[in-house]
Amino acid sequence: MRHFLQKIFGWLKPQYHELVTYQSTIACIVLLLAYPELRLTYKQIIHEKVIGDWIVLMSVLAVLGMFFSIWHVFTARKKLLWEKQWMGAFAMSANGLAGIAAGVEIFPTRWSFMALFPIWNILVGMILLYQMGFAENVVTDENASLLEVGIATVSLLVIFAIAKYGFHLTWAATFSVCMVYSSIITFVTSWFTNQFGWYSVSKSQ
Repeated sequence: MRHFLQKIFGWLKPQYHELVTYQSTIACIVLLLAYPELRLTYKQIIHEKVIGDWIVLMSVLAVLGMFFSIWHVFTARKKLLWEKQWMGAFAMSANGLAGIAAGVEIFPTRWSFMALFPIWNILVGMILLYQMGFAENVVTDENASLLEVGIATVSLLVIFAIAKYGFHLTWAATFSVCMVYSSIITFVTSWFTNQFGWYSVSKSQ
């Protein structure tokens, strides 16, 4: 019974495939490119005397997490523990930022279906923080195929375009949506490629 419960809890823990951290990285890059107001806000914050230096330090750490997320999605090299922890820290921070930013924007004025996105972001960020506190691997050792990378990239960009240009969402809401859907895209992409046996472009070959 105890073994069964441990297995159930293991299934419920968010284990991040390298595609998810990769998509989080792509989402961050596209956000900065597509939203001038986000770049302006960032510039204003880093010049604040109280938190400016802290934000710069966190940005450097985030860039390192983004680097490993891109590096590992295109290589088959086994991830080192500290690299996975860094990627997990980036994913945790991205979820937390997306959830807080979108939550501040949505909750004071209205309650709608969109409120589920920041709630999910914050919950995932908290669970990742809990797992990292116990030195658990929050990023798996699985390698994505080039086909999966291509499908995941295009799918994320389509979702981003729909959120920004179709629904005209703010950067915070768009970021929140992309973070939630990235995990769904990864699951669907992996199932689709496995279902049809498209392994010929796998990095491991």
